Formats: sequence, structure tokens, C-alpha cells
Amino acid sequence: MIGIVRLVVRTALSLACVFLIIIMMSVTWSLGCRRTTRAIMQGAFIFGAWVWGIHIRTSGTLAKGRPLIVVSNHFTYLDLFVLGSHIPAAFTPKSEIRSWPVIGLMCLVSGCLFIDRRSSQTLDNKQRLQAALAAGDIISLFPEGTTNDGTGLQKFKSSFFSLAEESAVEVQPVSIVYTALDDNPLNAASRPVIGWYGDSEFFPHAAHYLQQKSVRAELVFHSPVRASDFASRKELALHCQSVIEKPLQKMIESLR
Repeated sequence: MIGIVRLVVRTALSLACVFLIIIMMSVTWSLGCRRTTRAIMQGAFIFGAWVWGIHIRTSGTLAKGRPLIVVSNHFTYLDLFVLGSHIPAAFTPKSEIRSWPVIGLMCLVSGCLFIDRRSSQTLDNKQRLQAALAAGDIISLFPEGTTNDGTGLQKFKSSFFSLAEESAVEVQPVSIVYTALDDNPLNAASRPVIGWYGDSEFFPHAAHYLQQKSVRAELVFHSPVRASDFASRKELALHCQSVIEKPLQKMIESLR
């Protein structure tokens, strides 16, 4: 019964916040107030993390330089709350999300940079990202290209780092590590409650998660690097994958 109450209350608060934020950001984005829009979006993620019971602990600090590319692992849609509440970033969802109810509209007005995965759109994608960097944005990328099962990382795609190679911009690796669900250490049984991957459908998964009490997550900021520090973007991708994976593996080993 308590779980159903949580689901109803959290859904109502989330929808009210979404519609309020859509109105506010529609105005600021249309007026070209880019930083104000990002700030409103970050405030929405902070509120959302509270509503969805996400308790976040951070270590390290976000790089000061702008523009900036943040790369991280990707386990679940909750990653957006974890990252978005601490980084005023432009996220890069796949273009299909643009047509999703509510979520697509919110992504659109918040200035998300929709990425068309078709190879024919590669140049257009790159130009859109370069324009955002030129405007001083922080761009958030998930180099795995999709979510994983939380036990490790899929190989980072070096193509995601071509933007850093061409723009000479700093890249900051960030680890997202979920450590507990309902105050119990995360394990093989509880991990799928948080993780959204494979063939899991969004709305049924989210409805189940919202019935839980809380989740704990750690956000680890690593030292920023530049593409020029490495012989190739492949080596840059390998470096970022290595440093991002270490806190994740440390958490998993501690539970064995």
C-alpha cells in the first residue's frame, strides 16, 4: 500500500513540475536566455531527485573551464537526475525521444541536442554539437551509446570523442555509481529495479521504481583531459573508460 501511495504522490508532483518547467523554459529558450534555461533545468533536476528519492553524494569537482564535454557511464534514466542536479548540461538523447509524450517536449524546450543515429546524419549531429560548444555549453555524452546492466561498462565508442578532437575542448570523465536501494546495499536482485536496460519498457519500469523508498548514488568527478594529451581519440576513449569504470568496479567488489 505504501508503495502505491509513493507512486501516486511522486507521479503527481513530477507531472506538475514538468508542466511548470515546460512553460518557464519555453519562455526563456524562445528569448535566447540559454544560461537561464540551463539553470531552470538544473533546478528541476534537483527537485526531481528529491521527489524520486535519489540521495546523491559527490566527490571531486566539476571543471571550471567552458565549453566542456562531460562523459559518463549510463545505467538508467535516473542518471539524468544524478548528473542534471549537479551539472547544467545539454544532454544528447537519441532523436526518437523527441516524439515521446511529455519527455520529448521537455527535452526539446530544455535545449537537449537530439542525436540522429543514422550515419547519413553524422555531419548534422556534429555541427549541432559544435554550435552548442561555441555558445559555451556543457555537453553530456554517454560514450557507450546505450545503457548497461550496471556490472561493468560496454566499450566506449571513440566516435563520441571526435568532437573533443576537433574542438580542442576539455573532456571530464564522471562516474555514476548506485550503491543502495531502500537503504540496503545494491545486489544482483535489486540492481534491475534501478537499471533500465535491455528490452525493459520505460513506463512500467518507472512505475515500479517509484514505489521504492529511495536510492543512493555517488557522482565521482575525475580530472579533465584534452584530446591533445593522447595519441588518438581511441586512446582518449580508453582512458575515460578506464577511470570511469574504477569506482564502479570497486563498489561491485565490495558487495562480493
